[in-house]
Amino acid sequence: MTREKKQEFTMRMTQSNRTELIVAIYDLFLEYMKDAKESHEAGDMEEFRRAVSNAQPVLSELSSCLDFHYDISFQLQEIYRYCSRCLAAALGKDDPKELEGAIISITNIRKAYYEISLEDKSPVLMKNSQKVYAGLTYGKGSLNETTADNPSRGFKA
Repeated sequence: MTREKKQEFTMRMTQSNRTELIVAIYDLFLEYMKDAKESHEAGDMEEFRRAVSNAQPVLSELSSCLDFHYDISFQLQEIYRYCSRCLAAALGKDDPKELEGAIISITNIRKAYYEISLEDKSPVLMKNSQKVYAGLTYGKGSLNETTADNPSRGFKA
């Protein structure tokens, strides 16, 4: 994953509410899967393994955040376990075809959470993060991002 993509995900997560954060985590997983497939096509097996290995903690995070007071959490946990087995098989066989089941499963769940996120009007989770404003500058086609300093950002004394 490129440095710019990492920055994009970081910014997105700091500006998200609960469901938007979950959608961003699913997108992070899918980005690692895309990187894995592209690396395999390019013949870079080390990068393929790195991308698949980077996706495993994402699944672990999704699984660890489940609230088992709700029945759907048990079903999601089984899906995450299945996806984890797909990743392990892909690593063991060095075969990106083994990732397809995980990609399809996570894509379908992501679609559902995305629909929910459109209706979720809860506040941003990170209260003391910097606000980021983006817009087109006077330069043709260039994007300029600025941050608004927040004097209460970080720890309060």
